[in-house]
Amino acid sequence: QFLIEQVKTAYELKITHEDPALLDHLERHIILVAIDRLWQEHLYNMDALRDGVHLRAQGQKDPLVEYKNEAYKLFVTLMDNIEGEVLGNLFRSTTNLEKFEKFLHDLPFELSGQDYPGAAVG
Repeated sequence: QFLIEQVKTAYELKITHEDPALLDHLERHIILVAIDRLWQEHLYNMDALRDGVHLRAQGQKDPLVEYKNEAYKLFVTLMDNIEGEVLGNLFRSTTNLEKFEKFLHDLPFELSGQDYPGAAVG
């Protein structure tokens, strides 16, 4: 819950530094690219699952049940990956470099990740 509030606060600050029309286009582009790339990856994973699920029958397990369970896990992973990539790319992109620098400057220190020892530095 804390993390969700932090993301919402950072996003509200970000939209104050962007042109709304351009931001809308940027957001759509980020979402479509993430979904397209990750969906293709998901389809490859599903093909690999389909090709390997027959081995489960040798282990005395119902291949259809195993396929459904694994496919569900892959789908949940897909959705998590889409969410993570969209959020990550949304905060790493901008419609204007000067506005992005101002956004980073105005971002409260506790939202920048610098106060967390495990925060990644890119």
